[in-house]
Amino acid sequence: MKYYSENLLLFFAAIQGHDEFIRQRTDEIIRGDIDWEYLQQNAAALGIAGGLIDRLLQAEKADNDFISQMRKIMKHEIQKTVSMLSLYKEISSLFKKYGFSFIPLKGCDSRIAKGARNVFNVMEDIDILVKISDVEDIGNVLEENGYYYQGSFSGSHMNFFTDEAMPRLIEIHWDLINRASPVNSRLFQPSIDAVWERSIILCDISHLSTEDLLSYLVAHSVKEYFHKPKWLADIAWVIENFSSKIDPAHTKIIMTEWGTSKALGIISSALKALLDDSDFDVVWDLGALRPGLIGSFVAKRVVCYHNLRMLRPLIFMSSADTLPRTFSVTGGVIERSIRELRKKISKI
Repeated sequence: MKYYSENLLLFFAAIQGHDEFIRQRTDEIIRGDIDWEYLQQNAAALGIAGGLIDRLLQAEKADNDFISQMRKIMKHEIQKTVSMLSLYKEISSLFKKYGFSFIPLKGCDSRIAKGARNVFNVMEDIDILVKISDVEDIGNVLEENGYYYQGSFSGSHMNFFTDEAMPRLIEIHWDLINRASPVNSRLFQPSIDAVWERSIILCDISHLSTEDLLSYLVAHSVKEYFHKPKWLADIAWVIENFSSKIDPAHTKIIMTEWGTSKALGIISSALKALLDDSDFDVVWDLGALRPGLIGSFVAKRVVCYHNLRMLRPLIFMSSADTLPRTFSVTGGVIERSIRELRKKISKI
């Protein structure tokens, strides 16, 4: 399949660990016919040039112009990482000053930043969860302190940006799911109040509980149809590092609350195929559900990283964890398609 090898390298660039297996696979791949231009463009777009250099160096593929070009992109990645983490420090300090409760999400979560993504923690924006009762006050405080309101583009967050030559973006979430979406609102239904109650303190800051972190990463990856390998890499890291430290029965209850049991099964199947590692079977003990016929097909396409945007309806429907929810999500997919069609017609 076209670009399968290149996309496999992009996944290897995003994930931590599995060095010997990845070194051998990378060595096999680069002996073949590689589209280096495609690899360079997508490594830059996905923010994994630094990780790709590491993988190619391990496979002793270092003495070429490609590595030189990647190093230039890697420098930009490091600068962006430093910039985004600095922005998160600014915002978190501001929230602490005014006494707002908040939870860092995705790349801002110290567990992800230091573990799953290590030094190449490239983010397009920073994401922070706050309590809905504080949203209006937080918006006022951000504007009073020089941050500009961009708008609210979903039922879950509002956007702010910095006044710089290259504006940095801030997403202030009061929910982890877009309840206004006819698909997401039916597919995943976590209780935000329960998420806050289960939150844990790390370095004097509230964080998602490990169980909620896993479900949130799964839900976000499905919503974004797996099109960035760093999200699968984050989930792999959480499974490998925390699955033995959490209570399976408790995790199963939380995943059932979220509705992520089937989606985690699909993701685990894809990770196992990508890394040839049976350790990902641990998710079955945590309550993940075996993917059905459509889910197995989706898992194979995730491995190939091919036409994932076109597969969004199948990804959504196969991720529903119960038959009634499958029907509900299918209706949501149809409703979403009609909305998009009406928007296109209105522009004609």
